[in-house]
Amino acid sequence: MASKIQSSAEGSEQASVMSGAGSTPRGRLELVGKIESYDDAVNMAVIIPREDGIICVSDDRTVKVWMKRYTGQYWPSICQNVSGACVCMDFCIELRQLVVGLDCGIIIEFKVGDDYNKVQHVRDYPAHTGRVNAVLLVDENILLSCGSDKCFQINCTETGQRLTGYQLNTSGSCLQYESSSKYVFIGDNSGQITVFKLDADKIERLTTLKRHTATVQCMTLDKSRRLLFSASHDQSIVVWNLKTKDFAAFELHGHLDKVRGISFCENSNQLLSVGEDCVVVCWDLTKFRDPPAKWNESDACESCSTPFFWNVKSMWETKSFGGRQHHCRKCGKALCAKCSAHSDVIPQMGFELQVRVCDNCHNQLEAEKQTSLATIHDLRHAAVYLDVDENSRTILTTGKDRVIKLWDASTLLQPPKQQVLSTIQKK
Repeated sequence: MASKIQSSAEGSEQASVMSGAGSTPRGRLELVGKIESYDDAVNMAVIIPREDGIICVSDDRTVKVWMKRYTGQYWPSICQNVSGACVCMDFCIELRQLVVGLDCGIIIEFKVGDDYNKVQHVRDYPAHTGRVNAVLLVDENILLSCGSDKCFQINCTETGQRLTGYQLNTSGSCLQYESSSKYVFIGDNSGQITVFKLDADKIERLTTLKRHTATVQCMTLDKSRRLLFSASHDQSIVVWNLKTKDFAAFELHGHLDKVRGISFCENSNQLLSVGEDCVVVCWDLTKFRDPPAKWNESDACESCSTPFFWNVKSMWETKSFGGRQHHCRKCGKALCAKCSAHSDVIPQMGFELQVRVCDNCHNQLEAEKQTSLATIHDLRHAAVYLDVDENSRTILTTGKDRVIKLWDASTLLQPPKQQVLSTIQKK
């Protein structure tokens, strides 16, 4: 059965641009197709490089390969039934190797035919005792995985044997691997990222990165500058510098709901992020952002000296009611509501949406005339996954509405006219 797919001529749906003050929209997204044939959640879908095809996994217990036909419609070239709901996958196009993680804890390995019309079952890995949240194929026939059983597992795809593993403190939610350093990054449901060193058939735990306050949903890498990007349900994206000992970081804030997908585009030096707020944010990474201000702690407002509600002694002495403590996002001062009543965007610190600032910082920001370093585009569905093919300049999003959308981003993913070297790259 063919999927429902609309071309831009049929359904002229475009992603409108909602950019910050003082910005010039850099391109736009145009919807070129969508697949609407699913009754269950589509958990993941990827574009097949150099092919008009898509591989996707779903809660309906199927692995499907959709190929674009001469009619312009996508037809399921492969529909492989499996024993459980498909949660995650990874595909190596060079080897035609596909691994799929199930909610029952099993990882299935397939070999996809060169014409994408058949798939061969290779083996099953009984890797976990609970839901498999992430799988990743890396160098030297290594398969990495993490799941809700709080286990990080390493298997060999050549022999099918388990090599080693590690017991995490909480459920792992996503994986990323840097081949140059052999670092493995595991994001978890507590908001932390555990860093491991992969050496032959053993692993060494190095450190834990702490910045997010909710589940780390996904991660991606800028390999040339050695930057790790992590996106979380706390609506933020953190950029970690892997070249420094303390993994120095800055933050990006442009979403109003959970961030569910990110992808770094090397050719255009941009980061794309999608979330449940129905938007895709395009971040310009040719400019360096300042790290977030450290929040001060005080018993009274640092501007007018109004006591906060826990400062009983000061309230008694001044015969006044205490107020709530707030913080200016630019300077970090502890303030009362009256002294932090303004809201502004601070693109230089990664804040593309309005945040609370104090009177002094508000006046300073107004005088500087802020220029946005990102553009925000309406997707018209709450996205749960993102994939980008830079060669064809195509963006794929899957949504909570069980629809897969394909977007033409040829005007958006353009290399900047002047590549500005960031401070991170110089260090």
